[in-house]
Amino acid sequence: MTRGELVEVTLVEGDGRRLSRHARRRARSRRRPLGAVLVVLLAVLVLSGGRAEALLAARLRDAVGLSTGLGAPPAVAWRARVDDVLGTVGGAVLVSERRVAQVAALDLADGTVRWRTGLPVDPGWCWLAVAEPVPVLLCARAGSGTLVWPLDPATGRVRESLVWPGSVSLVTPLDEDLVLAGNDAQGHAAARRWSPVTGVTRWSYRSSARSAVPPTWDAGDGWILLRGQDLVLSTGSGEPVPGTGVGSGRSVALGGSTAVQSWTTDGRPMVVVVGGDDARHTQVAGALAPIEHGDGTARGVALVASGTTLTRLGPDGSARWRVTGRPGAPPQPVLACDGVLVVSEGDEVVAVRARDGAELWRVATGLTQSASAVTDGRLVAVAQRDAGGTALVAHEPTNGRTVWRLALPDSPTARMTLAPDGTIVVPTVVDLVVLRAAVKAARP
Repeated sequence: MTRGELVEVTLVEGDGRRLSRHARRRARSRRRPLGAVLVVLLAVLVLSGGRAEALLAARLRDAVGLSTGLGAPPAVAWRARVDDVLGTVGGAVLVSERRVAQVAALDLADGTVRWRTGLPVDPGWCWLAVAEPVPVLLCARAGSGTLVWPLDPATGRVRESLVWPGSVSLVTPLDEDLVLAGNDAQGHAAARRWSPVTGVTRWSYRSSARSAVPPTWDAGDGWILLRGQDLVLSTGSGEPVPGTGVGSGRSVALGGSTAVQSWTTDGRPMVVVVGGDDARHTQVAGALAPIEHGDGTARGVALVASGTTLTRLGPDGSARWRVTGRPGAPPQPVLACDGVLVVSEGDEVVAVRARDGAELWRVATGLTQSASAVTDGRLVAVAQRDAGGTALVAHEPTNGRTVWRLALPDSPTARMTLAPDGTIVVPTVVDLVVLRAAVKAARP
């Protein structure tokens, strides 16, 4: 038989076509390259998938605060009719009950009441100033200063309280004490270290001169600063100390250098970038804007807010990129996810690439509040309102594609907060809604 000559093919029932020995050899030789290509492609897919999983694991390992899983719409764990949500304290949501002048702690797991405690003022004028280690409420008293109301997180009982004769603008925990700062009824700047356990004041400060405007205080590591007065007090002793200098405030490691929050002698915020050998200093006007939620994308990112501009600093203190917001809507970081920074510009959510600041997508929330979003490190969920009502809408972080939509009580506000365990707390004007990843039913 010569090459290319036709051969007989015998059909056998059940076995398909029976090929000659030479035909079978040629068929096998043609299949080998295809099989090799498939093996290589499979190996590439396995390696790329493994690399993607490793990158995801690294991002989640360096997370600074993630929500419950968002791969599918979360389930409503429970909902309740409340007046105001003050915040989360341990494993509970602290809410106000204005009709009966009480605050209540609702268990995050199922919404049951852990405890209730009465207040001598309308709780609608109270806010949670400190959540840990002791929750502290500040309550405005009409014409009679501010009530400082520490709560036992387990029982809601109050051991000691304090009526501050003026307004309190700063509360900083120190050991088992609180350092309070603000102004008194006569307009003098005032501060004190006070024990919510014993009611003892360990030190106090009052400026000699009155201020035409309420004084502004800032806190650092072991000190508080009165802006515009070139005054820094030790939180431990209340004694004046030298200017804050480098290393006193919030800081971000940039890889070979550190960006540190500081202030000028007249109290204006300033960020100082210090080289590894402390020999190089670069000063940038503005305040470090923390990224409080998200994955490891936030690691090593120093953002400086100044006016309507948000700037990312490089290791040498230069601007890597800038984002400029609208008048009255300065950009503020919300979260980080998969190489993307999500910032709020008033009622808009804007996603920018962390590397170069390029805008990737933007969405108007339709809510009468600053933008609110959460992430599980894979998706970004935004509270939005449109003609279809209020909803939690999940987006792909890199392109903004809508993945799913979960209806919420229709409300002009839906400001989300995260509990320490990732539970999503959504207070609206209708209900408080608590969301948690849906649990799949076990197969029988």
